[in-house]
Amino acid sequence: MAMKKQENNKISQLRARLNVLFLLVFLLFSALIIRLGMIQIVRGEEYANQSAKQANTTITYTQSAPRGMIYDRHGHVIVGNAPEYAITYTRYGNATTSEMLASAEILASFLEVDISRLTVRDKKDYWLLTHPDEAAGLVSQQEQKQLWEAGGQAGKSKSEIDEEVYQLQLERITEEQLHPLTDHDLQVSAIYSKMASGSVGSTRVMISGNNSMKKEKTITYEEFAAVSEHLSQLPGVDAVVDWNRIYPYGDVLRSVLGNVSTEEEGLPGEKLDYYVARGYSRNDRVGTSYIEEVYEEMLHGTKTKLEVHADNEGNITDYTILYAGEKGNDLVLTLDMMLQEKTEAIVEAQLWNAHAARSTADRAFVVVMDPRTGEILSMVGKRIITNEKIGKKEMQDYALGTFSSAYELGSAVKGATLLTAWETGALSPGDYLFDEKLNIRGTPLKGSYSNMGSINDLTALYRSSNAYMFKAVIAMGGGKYASGQGLNLNSSLLDDMRYYFGQFGLGVLTGIDLPNETEGYIGTGSAAQHPGFALDLAIGQYDTYTPMQLAQYVSTIANGGYRMKPQLLKAVLEPQKDVEDSQRVVEGLSPVVLNKAAMNESWIERVQEGFKAVMHNSLGTGYAYFHDSDYYPAGKTGTAEATVNGQDVENVTLVAYAPYDNPEVAIAVVVPWAEENSPAAKLIGRQVLDVYFTEIK
Repeated sequence: MAMKKQENNKISQLRARLNVLFLLVFLLFSALIIRLGMIQIVRGEEYANQSAKQANTTITYTQSAPRGMIYDRHGHVIVGNAPEYAITYTRYGNATTSEMLASAEILASFLEVDISRLTVRDKKDYWLLTHPDEAAGLVSQQEQKQLWEAGGQAGKSKSEIDEEVYQLQLERITEEQLHPLTDHDLQVSAIYSKMASGSVGSTRVMISGNNSMKKEKTITYEEFAAVSEHLSQLPGVDAVVDWNRIYPYGDVLRSVLGNVSTEEEGLPGEKLDYYVARGYSRNDRVGTSYIEEVYEEMLHGTKTKLEVHADNEGNITDYTILYAGEKGNDLVLTLDMMLQEKTEAIVEAQLWNAHAARSTADRAFVVVMDPRTGEILSMVGKRIITNEKIGKKEMQDYALGTFSSAYELGSAVKGATLLTAWETGALSPGDYLFDEKLNIRGTPLKGSYSNMGSINDLTALYRSSNAYMFKAVIAMGGGKYASGQGLNLNSSLLDDMRYYFGQFGLGVLTGIDLPNETEGYIGTGSAAQHPGFALDLAIGQYDTYTPMQLAQYVSTIANGGYRMKPQLLKAVLEPQKDVEDSQRVVEGLSPVVLNKAAMNESWIERVQEGFKAVMHNSLGTGYAYFHDSDYYPAGKTGTAEATVNGQDVENVTLVAYAPYDNPEVAIAVVVPWAEENSPAAKLIGRQVLDVYFTEIK
């Protein structure tokens, strides 16, 4: 405990230093942006004299601030900000085309920018600017006269007619005329295009930091220094310190963390009006998926707002800070990144083994949750894909699949089946039924992997009897089993079963704070028409469920019947201003109980007893893998038959929690489309729980 406390103190100090570091970077960033050419301001007297002779321009513009950091539950940085050099351009209302082109020419002599996105239209615009005599000849005087006469009759304005002339010029530029453009010309064209695309008062990033995460050309220190030395020749241009998202854990959980748009991409089109109405600029960087998008308004910094006065040449004569910006709030997630990394390594190793045994086994999932609070400690999804470029298979993050993909989960759901049978009055805890192969007219024999004879509910759980569950469902549906005869079951049986399953999280949305969650597949038809559907539902081979639903289900059993909302966000912290200051919690999230299972608590305890026997009775299906653990787990194994690409396969699953008498952790493991009797789910579950209790707790 002392070592862990010491480690937490070190982490707290490190987090404080990181926050102050990024605060200092932000202050430097703001100071440099405010400067907008401080070389000119330092020479204040000279420019004041010039300004007296020329009309001044006043504009108000804003500058975005760095996003908030994202930490795990122990203060480790999951997503941070790295300072990077950037060249920006602020367009003033009196900036002319020729002035911007002259600045682009100078910048092109110092910078090497990305020209891969340069369009034919960009090249034509540049050609018209730099070849005025040839451009004038593209549309004859006679044609222009005709356009003016037609436009006048149509009531068009001068700008509309000028645009028509310009469009004709663009259409008549040939490939042969563009061909002589040099690399330098294209560089100038790319820079000018960015400068001209900004609205009045907006600041555009022309080129930014030397960051390996970026695919486009980035600025070098030498380029940054060269531009800095010539700012007096570049109205509206500045050399600043910008920021970029970094991921200290690499690709770990990247699909769930989400992405942030670039300055070039700006606001996503489908949410443009939403963000603009909230004061965002069109070229602001925002979260575009998952955690970054869901918590955008918390992570997004408050902009610096300035009123800038410039003379007609674009030189800054004065400025006023209207509002000092601030870095965005920091998020603390419920995740434990040490557990996350180790779980990912375990899943990858076992998935490669399962894939080698049966090629259809190309994915695996693990969700680790605190059953008392619903806090997600780890969520892992991995998928094997073929990299078409190199022709080899590789492992890909698929954590999204824990809540957006669903599978038949097999016998792991049998706890819900028994609880439903007891709640509906069809059976009582302790009832004995005869485990045998059921001979139902018109269907193949249905039963367990062996005939177990007369067994009670506990044996049915730890030995995973299908026949017991089938007979429970028949009783629920008001039917009578007779060998060789058909079944007559109530038409509402499937809906009734799903209602009670849903109280434990199966077949309903879990409420996780991420988009694109699926409920899974809900089968159609009625038990009256298709009684076999109800029997299959009882053993997890009809409806499909997500790994997250499975984790919520086992957590609900572990904690005595409280369905907890799975939560990834633990707290929101205000930006740290000083290394000595602790961060104030803006918002701390409390556990959310979605519902209490409307069932007798002693019945849930009965299922808990059966789950314990799965791991500790010598005939239990999980005994070989868990009986010798010293953290006393309880749980349920599962297999579901499936067919993929014409091959008979099995979805292998595991739910567990520990210790069984005071659960503090619950786990769900799903390995779809594996070979028959694959041990993958049980091996993953054992190894992850070992890590939790020996290295994490």
